[in-house]
Amino acid sequence: LSYRLDFSPASNGSESRYDDVQDVPYSLFDQRFDNDAHTEEHTVQADYVNPLTDMHYIDFGAKYIYRKNKSEVERWIANHAGEMVEDDSPENRYSQLRNIVAAYADYQLKYKGFGLKAGARYEYTYMNVKYDLSHDRNYSANMNDVVPSLKLSYMLKPTTTLKMAYTMRINRPGIQSLHPFADESDPTNITKGNPDLDTEKSHNIELSFSRFSQKFMINAGLNYSYSGNGIEQYS
Repeated sequence: LSYRLDFSPASNGSESRYDDVQDVPYSLFDQRFDNDAHTEEHTVQADYVNPLTDMHYIDFGAKYIYRKNKSEVERWIANHAGEMVEDDSPENRYSQLRNIVAAYADYQLKYKGFGLKAGARYEYTYMNVKYDLSHDRNYSANMNDVVPSLKLSYMLKPTTTLKMAYTMRINRPGIQSLHPFADESDPTNITKGNPDLDTEKSHNIELSFSRFSQKFMINAGLNYSYSGNGIEQYS
């Protein structure tokens, strides 16, 4: 059984000034901001391992992660008279919440020169964004993923081994990639998320051969990877 707490405060600020602007087809205003942010994460995990016999081995477990990112921004933008006026946009104060529940199970078999390890992991993710100043812009998303794995090995000789492995990895889109509202704080770099994004799944198959002796060692491998729904940015 384990519990872990991570807390990471982060504060930053910036200031932008424009001088001698000519022939620009959009408005540019002096602005500055100060951001007081932090990330808080709680992780609870339970694992069970049992080597039943010399041939059979099992382990399984579960994990829960609660992650919160909070940001409070104070922003000032120059008006037409050049005076700095505080901006009260709803994007200035928001929090991102992510809850992840995962469970896994593995089975391992060793019989003479043959070895097998098969397992699967299930993950459920719930994410949302809450705006302190504009609740109608709150946004949420959830995802379900099953991640299998398989490893096979065969010892041809005491010094020669052949292995094959299949693994799948997932990459969940962040809340910024999912959020459908446009960020227009920089007029030359407007960003917007896609709420229809799904988890990125990549598959990897690997075949390897190894042989060694007192004088030399040989390792050879063949690898194939595939990802059919990669998450990318475009502009």
